Amino acid sequence: MRMRHVAVSGIALATLLTGCASVVDGTGVVGSPGGPSGSRSGDFPSQSSAPGPSSSSSAAAPSPSTTTSSSPSGLVGCPHVVYPLAQLSYDCIDPGLGAPETDSLWPLQQTKQVESTGWVLEEGAARWGPAAGRSLAAIALATRTRMITRGSYLSGPKAVTDSAKDVALNGAKAHILQTTITLNVAAAQTRKTKVRQEKLWIVAVDVGSGNVSLWHVSVPDLVRSLWAKVPAIINTIRLQ
Repeated sequence: MRMRHVAVSGIALATLLTGCASVVDGTGVVGSPGGPSGSRSGDFPSQSSAPGPSSSSSAAAPSPSTTTSSSPSGLVGCPHVVYPLAQLSYDCIDPGLGAPETDSLWPLQQTKQVESTGWVLEEGAARWGPAAGRSLAAIALATRTRMITRGSYLSGPKAVTDSAKDVALNGAKAHILQTTITLNVAAAQTRKTKVRQEKLWIVAVDVGSGNVSLWHVSVPDLVRSLWAKVPAIINTIRLQ
């Protein structure tokens, strides 16, 4: 996915999740984390609308650390990620993914640079919050739209849905949206990236009590060998 302009990791991530008024996303745009539905593209409604810590008491939210662990204590890291705020755990698609980072769209994500321009492979999760009558399919599609409109794939990309299906994922209701995104040639040349296509998977999961969490992985064609690995990674997603 996109070249990162700002990345926050380790202790800085914990600080960001516990009280910043605004954050800078991967495209360098300032926005309010966890804004309500209908806010600037790229901001999930999750952090303020989800049950538990609100935006005014977010200091109580679990803060991921860089320690590798599968315990429920809030630790997160490869090869197995545990993210209590989203009530999800899952495996890393690549052992080389870096320390946890965050931006206004994905409160938890890990990346690996795939070329010298700074373009990255990305995997992460978020808590959407109450479904409020929206289907899992609609939430997954809305998330994809936010990723594209905020510039995650540069300007003018073309998105084609490869598949969209409701599934039972380890006992939980889920929806898997798979997309092929083709970059605008002029935009790619301007950024001097060799990436031409990227595969994006978004999984919306019913985590209970009417709430939804999200997982995603975005894999550039420069590491296309990982595309075949994604279904197995999706199958490692568990509710916590």
